[in-house]
Amino acid sequence: MKMSQLNRIGLSIALLAHCAITHAASLSITEFAAFLTAAELDPDPRDSSYNSLQETGIGSGYNEFESANLEVEFQNGLDADGFGEVSYSLTNRNTFALETFWFFGYLDADVGVPFFNEYGELIAVDGSGANDPRPDSWEIAEPYGAGGLLDKLLIGTLSDNNAVPLGSEDDVGLALGFEIAGLGVGDKLNASFVISENDIGGLRQVSASNGDGFSMNGSVSVVPANARPIPTPSPWGLILLSLALAAMANVKFATLARLFGHRMLPAERH
Repeated sequence: MKMSQLNRIGLSIALLAHCAITHAASLSITEFAAFLTAAELDPDPRDSSYNSLQETGIGSGYNEFESANLEVEFQNGLDADGFGEVSYSLTNRNTFALETFWFFGYLDADVGVPFFNEYGELIAVDGSGANDPRPDSWEIAEPYGAGGLLDKLLIGTLSDNNAVPLGSEDDVGLALGFEIAGLGVGDKLNASFVISENDIGGLRQVSASNGDGFSMNGSVSVVPANARPIPTPSPWGLILLSLALAAMANVKFATLARLFGHRMLPAERH
């Protein structure tokens, strides 16, 4: 399904604004994926102990939502340094509704060298359950191996625990979980995730080698099938736009100062 024209404009503004910001760090993203755990859907066929379906947006991974009659639209709005917004839109094309279920966003990225010298931090995950847009659960852990973060996501539970804190550096994966009240026939779930150098709440990952870091946070909403959609730009786009305008204002002032000399400096005005 296509985004509305206004949503396209909003996303374009966000991306243009984000390009005006110079990043101190650069990310190497191995994978960004979504996971969904719902009692009404068949569990992952790879392993009978798995309860989740996986949909990989960036990197190499499984794509299983369509086979479960969940129509998927993925938007990658990350810039060349790996910062920006990614989003999923899922429309329930089954003949039955999904009752309360869980949706997860997962990021495996590196911000320094070596990749196994990084740690994670909880900034703020303060969702209050199935009826608000904020994340309700989280986990920071090594992505791979038995009991790793990918295993937790495929089982469908996060522990609200940081297994890779400062002092126990390793390869780091970040995951946020959202409890969803339900998804009726034809309803659409919209999920947005932002990766930023700034403090945007959620989870943070830092390189112990160079001190560079980034944060990841997200939000979700459900649009009923019988509701007339009101197209609005992403709120994350407004945040990025504000940061870009501030950066451009500083550039403009510096340029004028060079053109007009010391007369433009506020401290020397009379």
